[in-house]
Amino acid sequence: MPAGPVFDTVRQVLRGMSRGFAQDELAYLCMTSKVESPIRDKTAWMLQNRPEAWLVAREYPLGRRLRADVAVLNQNSSVPSFFIEFKLMYSYEATVSLGRLDRHGHRMNLRHLLHLLDDIGRSPAPTYGVLLVVHPFDLFCTKKVGSHNRIIHYLIEMNDATRRNADQANGVRAACEDIIGSELRRQSLNYEYLEEIYSGNFFGTRIQILCWLIDQRFQTDINGGRGGINSDSAPNHR
Repeated sequence: MPAGPVFDTVRQVLRGMSRGFAQDELAYLCMTSKVESPIRDKTAWMLQNRPEAWLVAREYPLGRRLRADVAVLNQNSSVPSFFIEFKLMYSYEATVSLGRLDRHGHRMNLRHLLHLLDDIGRSPAPTYGVLLVVHPFDLFCTKKVGSHNRIIHYLIEMNDATRRNADQANGVRAACEDIIGSELRRQSLNYEYLEEIYSGNFFGTRIQILCWLIDQRFQTDINGGRGGINSDSAPNHR
């Protein structure tokens, strides 16, 4: 597994993320907006308040209209020590469109992960990638949602995926974990699956945020040739 004080700090911040929000607040944001944004902001704020006395920037310019989601600098240096890049997806996306490619040539079901790897691969400093996956634990009750179905993003797609994978243990979540883990292992990436960093409720359904933390430092080439170890099970890291 990736190791080091910075990786450990980022892991600790992500696992403590839910304490920065009111009960069920993140579940609401998961279903009604792009929850990646408040999680990025909260991560930056939590790092800013660490005892290391870092200076933490959001949307840090990298040139050529590129910006890093989060940049962390030492107070006595104008050069970032490390970056953090975030990408968000929904668990149902990993289980559909398996044969389709997007305009960048990425597999549709993994396009968010692969775009994240592109982002961290061209970074000029050590970079950590955070893949956030929103997962509804069960079907949304259409009777309870009723005429408010437009409030919940991707309601039909999430319910359809849940039904298609109903014969599996843990259904969509298990399929999603397998597909993402397989791709990270195929690329020999160093990563840690933090499992569930948040769980709350919205419209009577339990909403989970799953998280993969990727360490860019051990990559040798964003298009291949990486080396290292990885882990899909948080309890086995130490």
